[in-house]
Amino acid sequence: MDTMIIEFVRAVHQRNIRETVAGLAVLPLFAAWLYWQPGSAVAVLGKVLVILGVVVALAVTWGRLHIPGSELAAYPPSRHPQRWRHRMTAQAWFLRRAWLWYILPLLGGGGLVALAPTGVSSVVGLAVAGILGAFAVYLTRLNAEAARCIEQDRDAWLGGPSPA
Repeated sequence: MDTMIIEFVRAVHQRNIRETVAGLAVLPLFAAWLYWQPGSAVAVLGKVLVILGVVVALAVTWGRLHIPGSELAAYPPSRHPQRWRHRMTAQAWFLRRAWLWYILPLLGGGGLVALAPTGVSSVVGLAVAGILGAFAVYLTRLNAEAARCIEQDRDAWLGGPSPA
């Protein structure tokens, strides 16, 4: 079990780093875009939503989802299974709700920017918003599936469903 939990923590760290790199790429781009080309009120709202979405995503990633590597040594999984059950349950809980704290602000903000009145055809804006909507559905399902897999692993490794 210890080896599986170590791999789980490694996967969480890798995901957190990927999300941070992506967020740190998006954040300055949208901030600069907002500063130099604010656009209409809808475009400003969309850009602000994306910026706030990145900040919230980074806060959740490094606040609620981060598992310090030192925790493995301090709380070996074989001796502290309830702690690791809680950690895995929290990971699944946040992934299952990623549509709310992650996907909606980022892709919803991007959709508002796409739908904002510009010199570009409204058909193009609708197409971009539709693509972002489809991507949001895909990411929501992907995160729900990841949450389900974490819950299955948790139950297989640590025994039985979590008392909720």
